[in-house]
Amino acid sequence: MSYLRIHTVLLAFVVLAVSACASAGPKMKVLGVKAPQVQPFEKPSMKVFVEVHNPTSQDLNLQRLQYRLVAEQWFDSKGVVNVTRTINPGASAVVEISVPVSEFAGQGSMQGVPYTLDARLYALADKTQRSWKLTAKGALAAAQIAQIRPTQVADRH
Repeated sequence: MSYLRIHTVLLAFVVLAVSACASAGPKMKVLGVKAPQVQPFEKPSMKVFVEVHNPTSQDLNLQRLQYRLVAEQWFDSKGVVNVTRTINPGASAVVEISVPVSEFAGQGSMQGVPYTLDARLYALADKTQRSWKLTAKGALAAAQIAQIRPTQVADRH
């Protein structure tokens, strides 16, 4: 009978340890956007500022962020941001994504437009290549541009 109790306690410990490790990945949120820039003979585009936070106890060496950012009737954009940046434990980095928007989008306000950002973040953690699936949902808001220093500009693929 005591063997069964020890086995049960060990199994519970393993389940708790695995669930703790699974939740200890990076977090992502959209900080804001910079209004679409309209140039003659070019599609308007806007800048989206995404914060990646490292809640773990180890350095996170960012490599790339693959994303799909959707705001109905405004844009549905996919791309890759190549990033070479180390995020220390408890720290954050800002990644800038350049997003083309529809023709009429540059003429209206982006305030309050609902979005969904689905991404896969690739990084080295403890000398091991890892990736995490991240999602952020909300409503677009203007960024405080003076306070944001982007890590990298998106390379559209």
